[in-house]
Amino acid sequence: MALVDGFKSKAAALGLGALALSGVAHADDDQARQYAAVTAESPQQANFSMAASTTPDIELVSFAAGDAIRWAAKHDGVAVSVKLGTDSLATPEQIVQILSQELQDAGASSYTFYFEQNDIEATYLSYHYGKDGGASEGPYLLGDARSGARRAAQQNAFYLDHPELGM
Repeated sequence: MALVDGFKSKAAALGLGALALSGVAHADDDQARQYAAVTAESPQQANFSMAASTTPDIELVSFAAGDAIRWAAKHDGVAVSVKLGTDSLATPEQIVQILSQELQDAGASSYTFYFEQNDIEATYLSYHYGKDGGASEGPYLLGDARSGARRAAQQNAFYLDHPELGM
């Protein structure tokens, strides 16, 4: 729960107000199964991606993970795929603002976000990085997203410093 409280504190410090994130600190087995069952065939909205370097006018893509993996394969940064839950009280703008800061603080200078609408209650996200097939961190529930961002940025930096590893 400390991570959720830290996420709320960071949001408050950024002037975002308190985020109601109760109940999303850890995925249980049932939620993990629900997440795995959600596929690209779920009803989606507009097909558009938003880079973190632009004003957060966020629209949805049909398959955020696929777009993030393709972006990571061509860039030296971290792509974040976000499946917005039906009951998430955190807005996409809040997610971008807080996780962008977390990625920057951990050393990532290049990153982008892709959003899709999830058909279950919780918001999940994953981090994608590394060329030639790359690597992923996650999925994370929103309450665990900050530690995942730090880990993804650090792992991406490691692979950039060690190109002989093929990432």
